[in-house]
Amino acid sequence: MAEQLCGWMGKILKVDLTSSDIVELDTMDYAERFLGGRGIATRLYWEEVTPEVGALEPENRLILMTGPMGATGAQGASRFEVVAKSPMILPEGFCYGNLGGHFPPFLKKAGYDGVVVSGRADRPSYVLVTDGKAEIRDGAFLWGKSVSEVREALQAAHGEKVHFVTTGLAGENLCRNATLMTDHEGSATGGFGAVLGSKNLKAIA
Repeated sequence: MAEQLCGWMGKILKVDLTSSDIVELDTMDYAERFLGGRGIATRLYWEEVTPEVGALEPENRLILMTGPMGATGAQGASRFEVVAKSPMILPEGFCYGNLGGHFPPFLKKAGYDGVVVSGRADRPSYVLVTDGKAEIRDGAFLWGKSVSEVREALQAAHGEKVHFVTTGLAGENLCRNATLMTDHEGSATGGFGAVLGSKNLKAIA
């Protein structure tokens, strides 16, 4: 792992839901050239999403990226960027959103600066990140639930301190303006909830 430098943990989680492969990228390969979470997430998008890819196709990426001030206690720094090809704008194209809440600092405390999700799971799933490890889990018990119901289900499974990003029924049903929501009621439009749902992924926790 790269040296922990300038507020970065040094690792970006990369999850391919189609193959179930989970690998790590070196944050410092990007951090010195691209500014903050938005800069890194945008660079990853341009590396991995080609122009012909549709927003709701498995080849689209959903990229969540914290910033270097996250988890430092700095006021207003508890936010993160979401980048993907958006199904909400026509023609479909690059879009970003910005969310707050507990998810970004706790993602960093779990060992990662960001998450890149590609592919499509063969069944409803969620990604669980704990202490520098990640796994794809069966998410059938979360499917069909609202954001508040997802909170209750994840807390029952993993304790009250679990933090997450999810979408509701609109995202599952690929509504093109579906939002992403965090456990602390942060939200981002851009149709990113539909992108999450198109991957058969209910949450990242």
